[in-house]
Amino acid sequence: VLACLDDKGEVGAALKAAGANKQNLEAALDQLRGGETVGAHQVRRAFLEAGTNQIVFIVPTGFWMDTSDPKKIVLTKADKSCFITVRLSGAPSSGFETSFFKEEALSRYPGAKIAGESTELVANHSGPAFNLEWMTSGVSQSAHISFTPSAAGVLEVSVLCRSADFKDARIYFDTLLGSIQNNESGKLVIVPLPDFS
Repeated sequence: VLACLDDKGEVGAALKAAGANKQNLEAALDQLRGGETVGAHQVRRAFLEAGTNQIVFIVPTGFWMDTSDPKKIVLTKADKSCFITVRLSGAPSSGFETSFFKEEALSRYPGAKIAGESTELVANHSGPAFNLEWMTSGVSQSAHISFTPSAAGVLEVSVLCRSADFKDARIYFDTLLGSIQNNESGKLVIVPLPDFS
């Protein structure tokens, strides 16, 4: 619609005759979008709560969000090539041992083998992370799962895809992890993204 304002033909004339201008249309678009925008893109954030603890993260562009289970949020890429799950659970009774989280990772993906281990830093906390691989119906699958202990409990974030798509899926995963904020130091403050457009 904004581009039509610059039209020198009938469409542009009709919009101008109706009182449309760039400022009014941009204000109307901002009102329709609601929330935060960067350039022409709306920033979508998701919230998880456990008692008084809150966690917020940015939903990657091109992903659908399923919040039907109050204990987790599942993000699905529009072409269904990648799935990201964000879950908040209580602290394990056995403590925060890496071996416990390794068993948790393997239980999430039956038949998978650990292909690598690392440590992830999330919202000023660190925890173990694992790369997993397995075959399903002759197709190689990969997952990366991180477990981050905090005052709110254990934040579990995982990404699942075909092994051929794993490199791209990790970009979505890492971007989401980097966007996580929490309210551990008081009120949840959402830092807007910079707009370099």
